[in-house]
Amino acid sequence: MKYEYFAADGSVWTIRNVCPPIPLRCFDWEYVHDEYDGAPDAFDDRHGNVASMAEAIEAIEEHVSENWDGKCYACEFPTEPGKKFCCFACECEIRDPQ
Repeated sequence: MKYEYFAADGSVWTIRNVCPPIPLRCFDWEYVHDEYDGAPDAFDDRHGNVASMAEAIEAIEEHVSENWDGKCYACEFPTEPGKKFCCFACECEIRDPQ
């Protein structure tokens, strides 16, 4: 199974149930940022393996909270002409106060 997860900063991550053929179940779920390229010289830590989907989400949000500059980049993309999406996880100028 493969899921898309949208983190608090608006970044997109893929979470997959991989179940490798090993007796340990602590590596069954993989999470990867959509911009992760896997190059060993990039020192990119936006990926990992954990035991459950909940742990994958927790690891993603922990990574985001440690590295987020407070700006939501998802709010920059138009969803339809003249209107932009707001994730409501940030305090951007697009957000409609309610």
